[in-house]
Amino acid sequence: MKRNKTLWLLPWLLLLTGAAGWLRQWPITSNDGEAKAYRIELGEAVYRHAEDIALRDVDVIDAEGRPVPAMLFAADAPTAQAPVQQPLRWFALPKTPAATLDMISERDENGQLLRVQTREIRTMGEDGDSWLVDMSPLPVKADALQLQFAPQAQFSASMRVEGSDDLKNWWILHEKSAILQLQQGDARMLQTRIALVGQARYLRLTLQGAKAPLQAVIAELPAAHIEPERAWQRYQGRPDQDRLSFEFEVDGRQPFDRVDVILPGSTVARFYLESRDDPQQPWQHRAGPWMQYQLGEAARSSAEQLAPVRQRYWRLRTDRPLHDVPQLQLGWRPEVLIFVAAGKPPYRLVAGSATQRRQDAPIADVLAQMRNSYGAKWRPAMAEVSGEGEIADSNALSVPRDNKRLLLWAVLIVAVLLIGGFAVSLLKVQRADEHA
Repeated sequence: MKRNKTLWLLPWLLLLTGAAGWLRQWPITSNDGEAKAYRIELGEAVYRHAEDIALRDVDVIDAEGRPVPAMLFAADAPTAQAPVQQPLRWFALPKTPAATLDMISERDENGQLLRVQTREIRTMGEDGDSWLVDMSPLPVKADALQLQFAPQAQFSASMRVEGSDDLKNWWILHEKSAILQLQQGDARMLQTRIALVGQARYLRLTLQGAKAPLQAVIAELPAAHIEPERAWQRYQGRPDQDRLSFEFEVDGRQPFDRVDVILPGSTVARFYLESRDDPQQPWQHRAGPWMQYQLGEAARSSAEQLAPVRQRYWRLRTDRPLHDVPQLQLGWRPEVLIFVAAGKPPYRLVAGSATQRRQDAPIADVLAQMRNSYGAKWRPAMAEVSGEGEIADSNALSVPRDNKRLLLWAVLIVAVLLIGGFAVSLLKVQRADEHA
């Protein structure tokens, strides 16, 4: 009976080896409750409650507390818009088959053409139609010109492109650029785009070997890249005795990739940026040296770029003492957690644990297969979490005891008790035999 009571302790001891839970949890909401997969953009609160430097203690669990297939992805990359097209003003030049032209123009204060007069100055070979294009209103250099001719026009010819900044001195950008517009039945072949390798305020286009009524000239400007919105967090520093360095402690695991220094008043200073994740470890160089300036409210330097870092402790160093303590502003782009709708809904996002770790699933392969099944435009449904979340386990960040050692001690104690019990039983039997 004693042995059975002792063995009953083992399940209780084994409970001590169970893993800790999660610190915080958030209900996941979405407008699409029947989606196959979801994507969550992580907010500042999730980063703040995470503990693992690689963010492996952020996961998705189902209604029964079991993890579902999930994977962390970097922030959305900047997206490229379609090339911007801007119509240009153009002027038909008089037909001069045996002469080149000198142009007298009237322009406004911005250089845009108001009026053009031409006069012949010397003879040259015969050319076709010619046009003057005003490029001066463009904010940036154009990549190409798109020419639009009358739909009924059919031709295959060459286009000479010349450039000028003053309408007097000209240079050749393209001697012979192939251009054509052909139609046969319902089939149509069109090549009226001219790539521009140089830059000029004005262009002179001359169609060689053909005639065609021009209807429009459109500049093709470089595609603009749209970068997802960046989040920023500002921190107050602690100066050293000489006021040559300032230390900061951040409260999150964001992938910081931009740094800005907020200087009081009008200040110019050279900075070096360092970081570390443990106060006992040496500082690691992250950025600099760079000049940071603040001249009034409007004139100030831009943020510096750095490789993404998730460390807790940061330090700014300067080359001269600063009387006022600068503020450190760190920027990041939120990452995305994508998970598959497996298990039993509703789902919860969990974060912060000393022992729990997300096992990244091959989500990229799953998404590729889903696109093959549902079409190239298929995307995971948008989901979100909000607020600070609920406390799931307040002890989740506590480092657990050495459970293996505890279990070994428990087994040893049980073994000693069992051996002691057997010894007492043997002694009782031996004494009974002696009295018999």
